[in-house]
Order: sequence, then structure tokens, then C-alpha cells
Amino acid sequence: MVFYLRFLQGLLYLVFLLIFAGSWVRHTGSGMGCPDWPKCYGYWIPPSPEELPENYQHHYLSKKIQKTQKTIQLLQNIGLQTAAQKLAHYLNHQSIQSFNPLKAWTEYVNRLLGSLVGILFLLNTFFSFQLRKEKSALFSLSLWTLGSVCFQGILGAVVVFTHLFPLMVSIHMLLSLLLLYLMNKIKEVADPSRPINLSPFQKRLLNLSFIIFLIQILLGTQLRQYVDGLSLPITNWSSAPPSFYAHRSLPWILLLLTGTLVYHAWKYNRTSYRRLINLFFLLCLCTLIGLSIYIFHAPPFAQPLHLSFSLISFYAYLRIKSRDVCLSSQKE
Repeated sequence: MVFYLRFLQGLLYLVFLLIFAGSWVRHTGSGMGCPDWPKCYGYWIPPSPEELPENYQHHYLSKKIQKTQKTIQLLQNIGLQTAAQKLAHYLNHQSIQSFNPLKAWTEYVNRLLGSLVGILFLLNTFFSFQLRKEKSALFSLSLWTLGSVCFQGILGAVVVFTHLFPLMVSIHMLLSLLLLYLMNKIKEVADPSRPINLSPFQKRLLNLSFIIFLIQILLGTQLRQYVDGLSLPITNWSSAPPSFYAHRSLPWILLLLTGTLVYHAWKYNRTSYRRLINLFFLLCLCTLIGLSIYIFHAPPFAQPLHLSFSLISFYAYLRIKSRDVCLSSQKE
């Protein structure tokens, strides 16, 4: 079991690395560095410029239009007419960018990392199957997690086929929350030790801050769709949507709530202090990086780091809540 717990921890680190890599791909505009999937310009390894045919841009745009039409038809069949119209309108204004070796390799490395994570989740399912008699819920959770990873891979292909349609990209990112939730449940079942004891006041405060944090993530997703349409560096935020001002203000409420939690834990309940202070510092880091995006006009690395630490903070919330639930179940 010790080996399995270390394996889960290493897998978690790889997932966060993959999230950062995906955010870096989006930030650098490398998402279409390979316009097809799973290959890159028809090769399993990104080609050199000399290996590409003369009409490669027209060729891949035609293929992309054909595949995207199937997605549009699917959206129409399930009643999402508005989304289908937006996708069709978006596609009409897109073109295949000129071959850029750096962007091709950036996207390719991201896909390789995603493939490695997928293989390791398959291996995790094998390990959990061996432990099914000792931890019966572990195998079913691992199957759900493997299914989530596979669906993420399929959605990644759809993102490429739809030419980085912002709605698809945002769904692709938000599903990372589901993956982190399932990974937390696996760790909760595999290692139910070291619980913490939250007071009723702390629970209410933690739940309120968690709800505000989820609202922050949704607002950030909407804002990112706006930012994707701008050229960097961003020197003028005057045309930003209302979500920008809410997203800029809510972090201070979050810091006030979690700061109160930390103070209360330090004074009355030391069992939860370490995890709460870690959460507070993560939220401070997210806020500082967000401020740097606003003040310094979206500098390099800032957006990927902002997203990565936001999802790490989300996982920190889950760990605190699950440890408290773990203690409550033991008392019962």
C-alpha cells in the first residue's frame, strides 16, 4: 500500500504538470501547432518544413471543416442550436496557421505528456484491481477516473477538430476539476489516516469560501475566452466584460475568509492549522499572479501559473473537506 500511495502522489504531480503544459499551449497559441490528431501534419513526430506538401494549409483546413460539421450536427441533434451556430460562425473565420516548428513541438510534447498520464491511469486501475479485496471502493473509483481521462483525451481531439473553439477549450479545462475530484476520492479511500477536526464555524466558513472559489473559476473561464481574442500584451482592459471586475474583486473576500479560518484554527483548533495555512498561501499566490496579469499586461508564464495554482488550490480545498468528512465517519 505504501508503494501505491507514492504512485498516486507521483501521478497527481504529473496531472498538475499536464495542466500547466495545456495552459502553456493555450497561452503561446500552440494549440493548432499540430492541426490534426493524433498525428502532427500526418506524422507521428512533428515533421520538418521540407516534409510538408505545398498545399498543406488548404488540405488540413478542408479536413477540419469536414470533421467539425459532424460536431455541429451533433450539437444540433441534442438541441444546442446556439452553440452549433456559434461554432459554425467561428469556423468560417479560421484558417490553418503557417507551420511553426516551436508551436508544433509544444503541442506535441503536451500530447505526449497526456498519453503518459493516460497510461499511468490505466496502470492505476490495474493496481486498484489487485487491492479490491482490501479496498473495495478503490477499483470502481479508478474505473471512473480512467473513463474521465479517456473522455478528456477524446475532448482534446474535438478541441483540435473545432479549431480551438473557446467553449470546447473551456469545457476541456473544467473537466480537469472532475479529474482532481476523483483523484481526491481515490486518495481518501486509499489513505483515510491523518484526519482533521473542523468546528461548525470553520465548516460554514470553509463551505462559503469554497463556493466563492468555484464562482471565481467560472468567472475566470469566461474571462479567459475574452483574453484569447486579444493580442498580448494586454494594455487596455476598458472593454473587458463585467466578469472581469467580479473576478478582480472576489479574491479579497476569499483571502478574508480563509485568513479568518487560519486565525481561528491557530487559536482554537491546531489540527486543521497546517492545511488551512497552506490553502491561504496558495490563494495569496493566485491573487498575486492575477495582479501581475492585470498590472504587467499578461506577462509570459503568468496565465499558465495562475490556472495551475488555481487548480492546486481547488485540490487543497477538497483535501481539507475530505479529511474532515473522514473524521466524522470515524466518529459515527
